[in-house]
Amino acid sequence: QNRETTEQALEWIGLWLRELLAIKLKASSSSPEFIRIASLLSVEEIIANAGLLHWIWKALARNLNRQLALEVLLMQIQNAISRES
Repeated sequence: QNRETTEQALEWIGLWLRELLAIKLKASSSSPEFIRIASLLSVEEIIANAGLLHWIWKALARNLNRQLALEVLLMQIQNAISRES
């Protein structure tokens, strides 16, 4: 997995988190699936995941294990969703 692929994945996850936050703040109407997922997360959880994403993005310059970082981020999001469903 190269740096470009990791950056693209982080961009997509960031857009997804932004959409979930917009739904929570009533600033977006979206697909029923996005609305369902947004209902399972608190604003704080979305912001915490966005913070982790930002940390990973900055850490890429320090030779971070990209695959492990993405796995941790996705597992954290999955755990937050699973707790509420």
